Amino acid sequence: MSISVSAFAPRAVSKYRPLLPLLMVWGLLFYTHIYRIPRMYAASCAWDKHDVVIPADEGIEEFRVMIVADPQLIDNHTYPGRNAAAMALSRHTVDSYLYRNFRSLSEVLKPDSVIFLGDLLDNGRSAGDEYYTTQVDRFYKIFQNYAPDHIKELIFSVPGNHDIGWADGVNLASLERFQANFGETNAVLSHNGHDIVMLDTISLSNKKVPQIYDAPRQFLDKFAKVKKDRPRILLTHVPLFRDPKAQCGPMRESASFPIAKGYQYQTVLDKDLSDEILAKVKPDLILSGDDHDYCELYHPYKDQGVNAAAKEITVKSISMAMGINRPAVELITLYNKPVLKEERLSPLMDEEQGPRESDDTTRKVKVLYNQYVCYLPMPYHETIFYGMFAGLNVLALFFWSLFKLRRSLKPAKTEEEKGIQRRTVISNKLSHYLSAVEEEEKRTIDDSVPPPPVRQASWIADPAEFFGVKSLVNDTSRHQLYKRMNLKLVCDQCFVLAVAVLGMYGVAVWFS
Repeated sequence: MSISVSAFAPRAVSKYRPLLPLLMVWGLLFYTHIYRIPRMYAASCAWDKHDVVIPADEGIEEFRVMIVADPQLIDNHTYPGRNAAAMALSRHTVDSYLYRNFRSLSEVLKPDSVIFLGDLLDNGRSAGDEYYTTQVDRFYKIFQNYAPDHIKELIFSVPGNHDIGWADGVNLASLERFQANFGETNAVLSHNGHDIVMLDTISLSNKKVPQIYDAPRQFLDKFAKVKKDRPRILLTHVPLFRDPKAQCGPMRESASFPIAKGYQYQTVLDKDLSDEILAKVKPDLILSGDDHDYCELYHPYKDQGVNAAAKEITVKSISMAMGINRPAVELITLYNKPVLKEERLSPLMDEEQGPRESDDTTRKVKVLYNQYVCYLPMPYHETIFYGMFAGLNVLALFFWSLFKLRRSLKPAKTEEEKGIQRRTVISNKLSHYLSAVEEEEKRTIDDSVPPPPVRQASWIADPAEFFGVKSLVNDTSRHQLYKRMNLKLVCDQCFVLAVAVLGMYGVAVWFS
């Protein structure tokens, strides 16, 4: 028995015709959320919108740095209670968010250098070697394999407590493994008249294993002997110690900065170590991570007997899975000469008049760097939007099925009926007379017979009556009506639509 393709094709086309406009909208949504929105957010952070305006003849050069904190790629350790399917979906959602936003920032902003502040993986400190290798490959696929060629530096070597452990809990094998995959953990970079000091403060906090704390200790002591003749920027994963009552500024989401410690973590360095680092590094700016939220404050210290203050910025996490509403990166421009900028002065000291009581003074000051926060799209909004639109798709297909049903149940008009319908000379009076006769006949019914109770039609109890098609069929063909209210058709359409949408999403992600 042969099946005619030509006879089957029109039915298939008619059956799935309503999917075409829905698929077109899905394609537009994928293009918008995967490609356009990340680039729109990146474009809003363009350097020329935030940097100091410099005359062309000033001879001032700029070096632009993007600071990334706590990508902390999630794995089974992050959500141990989730099954394999839920974990795979979570990992894909977070990885896709990181990938497309990091790539958009790199391509749109074109920074000269990109530096990470640790916690690259969520469970790097205790993962087995084989599993660790797969996670490192996964990290590089997101952040390195597609990085634009114009980036002069891509540095991952500042370790976090999720990478190697914390203080006395640091595992030597984990530290060596991190260094082998991501680079030396203590180093000085010189760019545009600035020294960028990367310091492994986690290993420096270790007091038990010389093989762990010797390298950062020797690095710090050696650097302390170098005469400071240029601005210094300190990079550390764990923030420096501060007064628990210190305020982080209006850009922080949570109420306060927590001072706490526990298994393999401590939210700030010990006070003695913090004071030692300030005295030996003499930083002008400190960039830290670990907390996931933003914090900005000043640390006082002495520089050759003179009061000084280092501004510390705790950089927000770039990940959507770190418990903050607005992931972000920090953008910094380094100038080779001082430039004038209007900013709030340090609450600890005034450049000319010494200590101040007020912390809201703003004026034009000479600066050698400019920094600001670049926010990323809000997490999960895309997923919520997709879910809502999918629900609308199901409703649209359901009501389209009912519309087709209602049309198919209406009896076809004869030629005579069509002719009568075209006549326009029928007297309205005759029509009114016939209506009056019908009303009079109804009144002759025995008044003792009560009228039938009025009830609300239910689409569950009687869908034919509810949707206005009961009068179109008789009782003997009522069962055929329920068959023709074809929920199976809707299910088939939803299945085909879901497969097509997932395929389109895969293609969109592949080419993004």
